[in-house]
Amino acid sequence: MRETKTIHRQHLFLRLLRLATPYKRLFITAIFLSFLLAAIVPLRPKLVEYTVDNYVFHFNATGIRNMTILLLILLVFESSLRYVFSYLTALLGQNIIRDLRQRVFQHLVYSRMHYFDTTPVGTSVTRSISDVEAVNDTFSEGLITILADVLTVVLILVFMFITSWKIALASVAVMPLLVWVARWFQKGVKRSFQDERSQIARLNAFLQEHLTG
Repeated sequence: MRETKTIHRQHLFLRLLRLATPYKRLFITAIFLSFLLAAIVPLRPKLVEYTVDNYVFHFNATGIRNMTILLLILLVFESSLRYVFSYLTALLGQNIIRDLRQRVFQHLVYSRMHYFDTTPVGTSVTRSISDVEAVNDTFSEGLITILADVLTVVLILVFMFITSWKIALASVAVMPLLVWVARWFQKGVKRSFQDERSQIARLNAFLQEHLTG
């Protein structure tokens, strides 16, 4: 049973990725920016460490000034990259849901009359608007953003172990607990999300039928 669910999830994930096929260039650019951002984030504290060790402790005002300018430039560069990254992922999500809504509309137009006899109009509206919007969240705030965050965490851990493996081990000692809490939270969120989608579909169907009546 568990293997069947895993295969089903993998199949859905692949179908989701195929939606981005017409926008390969946009998708690849967003992935590249996620790698770049992941590399920049742990670089700032490393530069701060270098500044403190080599300039602050030695009261080197010129070095402090130069490193401050460098850190400001890096911060502006990172903020610009993050803006472009957010813009590209949002654009990717909007393009995908536009195509998906057109496909859903075409499917509804050519559906048999039996479907409309057995399915409330409000439910179809929910499927073609609210549920499709969730796909946008997957690309604009989910898949690529999660990849960028995972890469950032991995690189930060690498820097931590290079700097001091003892402190790094102490820091990651709570990771199993955090993973367990995240899995527990994920199951609850999944159930709540499914209940929400069902209730929204019922609400739209109720409103449509009663207002029409």
